Order: sequence, then structure tokens, then C-alpha cells
Amino acid sequence: MPDDVKDDLLVAHGKKPLRVRDLKWLVEGMTEALRGYIEKSLSGPFAELRKRIGALETRQAIRYRGIWDQAEHYDRGDFCTDKGSLFHCNQPSTRQRPGEGSDWTLAVKRGRDGRDAGR
Repeated sequence: MPDDVKDDLLVAHGKKPLRVRDLKWLVEGMTEALRGYIEKSLSGPFAELRKRIGALETRQAIRYRGIWDQAEHYDRGDFCTDKGSLFHCNQPSTRQRPGEGSDWTLAVKRGRDGRDAGR
């Protein structure tokens, strides 16, 4: 449709006619107002859910540090293996050997050797 026809297209609106460009402005304004209303309406019920999701997304993944090494410092949340068992570090920082104090929690206990162990 040619621009001059679009500009002349009128939409009845009481005594004052609206041009298409005026109608576009009106629709955009209503869209913004509805967007704000919807966001405000949903912010309350979903605020707690958003907070929980944020905490989960920032949570650090499991850190396996390999076989325990006395020269290393281990931080809370680290996992390491010692004597075939897997341990979780409970302290902010430790050099204590897993299984010899409260700095570590046994996560997976060593199993028995299989029939073909030692081959």
C-alpha cells in the first residue's frame, strides 16, 4: 500500500479520526502497559522460585581433587580418594588425612577386592 494511502487511512474514533501511525502508537503504549502489569503480577508469586533457581545456578559443582596428597590444601566441598574410599571435605581448609578426624566425611566406602585383584 502506498505511503500516501496509509497516511490517509482513517480509523473511526469518536469525533476525532485516528491515522494508522496514531493507532500504531496506541498499540505500542498498551503493549508496554500490559507488559509492566504482567511482570508486576508475576513477580510476587515467582520471586521465591527465582531466588532458589539463582542459588542453584551459583552453587559450585562437585570438585574431585584426585588421590589425597599431604602437600595439598583441601577446601569445603572438595572430594578426594584415600585408601580406595571417597571422602568429602567439611572444613574451610584442611591438610588432615581423610578418615583420621572430623575434617572429612566418608562418602563411598572401599569395597572388597574382586577375584582377579592382584593380577
